[in-house]
Amino acid sequence: MDTPARRLVATVTAANALREAWLTSGDHYFWNIPRRVQVHEPVPGPELPSEYVRLDVPDSEPDGPMMLLVTRRDGGPWHEPEQGEAVHVLLWEVSDPASVWANGRAHPPTPRPTAWCSVTRTAADAQDVATGNFRHRKAGA
Repeated sequence: MDTPARRLVATVTAANALREAWLTSGDHYFWNIPRRVQVHEPVPGPELPSEYVRLDVPDSEPDGPMMLLVTRRDGGPWHEPEQGEAVHVLLWEVSDPASVWANGRAHPPTPRPTAWCSVTRTAADAQDVATGNFRHRKAGA
């Protein structure tokens, strides 16, 4: 039976659930293997309220577990990739989470990112990015 309480529980559960995406790069050897990642809610940075996102590589993936910080390469606010879209990101590996997420804002651990990567919705899109066969199928991607 559908009740307001059940709808509230479903809404809260969906809002707190980590979303799954795929991370890869056609430019960096280590990141050319597509990895499944868990996407956290965007956090503010020095410039935008949704500037950075934490990605977690689970221990079931190559070289996992790993905590990452990403921001869009074009400087825009974070948005999740849609089907057929790759969100191009700057990536930092995080070894000291307390220093990265100080004062409720994200602060990259180094001035230069570790890698340039792309976040996609599907493993197939990630594989296409890694092999250089990806063609943006969404305007503005």
